[in-house]
Amino acid sequence: MSVFNASGLANTIRGSRPVAATICDYSEWRRDGPPPALITFSALEDGAPVETSGKIGDTGGAEGLATRDGALAIIFEDKRSIVVREGGMDTVLDTQRLRVGLTPHVLDRIPAPRDFFFEGVAAVKAGYVVLVTVRHDVAESDDDPGTPMALFLAHFKASGALDHVAGPIRYEDGRPYSDYGGALAIAPSGLAIVPGFYTSGMRLVAPDGRIVADIDIPTRRVEGVDWDPTSCRLSAVRECVGEGFECDELEPMGVPLWIARPRE
Repeated sequence: MSVFNASGLANTIRGSRPVAATICDYSEWRRDGPPPALITFSALEDGAPVETSGKIGDTGGAEGLATRDGALAIIFEDKRSIVVREGGMDTVLDTQRLRVGLTPHVLDRIPAPRDFFFEGVAAVKAGYVVLVTVRHDVAESDDDPGTPMALFLAHFKASGALDHVAGPIRYEDGRPYSDYGGALAIAPSGLAIVPGFYTSGMRLVAPDGRIVADIDIPTRRVEGVDWDPTSCRLSAVRECVGEGFECDELEPMGVPLWIARPRE
């Protein structure tokens, strides 16, 4: 897949062709030369780019991508607000109420100062589900897998109002899940698909926040995932698929777009 950087993934249709849409985060751009495309549509067969849409900077910091009835929904940060853009309309999510409500649940696990990250979105019938990572926020914690973290599934109404929060995400024996949350998809069954970031594989999370299964996929730093129930295809894309400067010191690029199907 020949894109600059991937901060989200959604399967969609262009013309009559199934494609993978990826979105680029401008924080990865060195600003040398013309701005890269905001969204790249790539063929599922070989990852070759099919077409592009927009340019980086058309939104704030892009954090995720989803689809509803073929239309794309982008989640991005704009002046400390978290916004979902769908069908040309912007909806501001009530993350202030979310932050206040979550703080008591992480006091004993995440020392202050704390920061909140919103890097995965799924468009569902009632509105949006957002994957929230609460992390201890100090300079040396940046990109440190040992930093204390907790993950939650925040459900927002179509208006942007907070509906409810599930979590923290945890294993069935009660152990907390403490990887960073970089992407999210929701299957028709209601299970959330949460890829590993510092760790490999993917977790299937029940609506109450319990991890009920693992999918063994040998890649990490996943920032985009989508499930196609019609073809039973699971697609995932890594953060480091292009020339983003934060990718320089990480593992080799390998195959950036992973497609898995259940065994027959």
